[in-house]
Amino acid sequence: MSKALLVIDMQEACVGKNHAEFFKYDSDIITKVNEEIKANENIVYIRNLMKKNFINKLAPVQIFDGDKGAELAEDLLKKAMRFLINTKAMLFLIHNCLNTYGRIVSTP
Repeated sequence: MSKALLVIDMQEACVGKNHAEFFKYDSDIITKVNEEIKANENIVYIRNLMKKNFINKLAPVQIFDGDKGAELAEDLLKKAMRFLINTKAMLFLIHNCLNTYGRIVSTP
């Protein structure tokens, strides 16, 4: 059975050095995620992007494709880069492949 680690929303706007104040994470979150990345071979990085429209431009956090905030956090370990941006595909993986510990248990 293949296993993969999903690294979700580890973007500059969410967890980077100058992340939005809206997000309240432990200061060592990137260190903890990097430890998991080092311990796994198959890594899938998932970036969550917003559509550029009037409503989203009023949001407290804006993560648009091409913006610095949409990029993976600078200090995040990047290994065998594979991105999944499609929301439907991400939801499929989450609903069909995750065990109770939040890890991929099989791949379709």
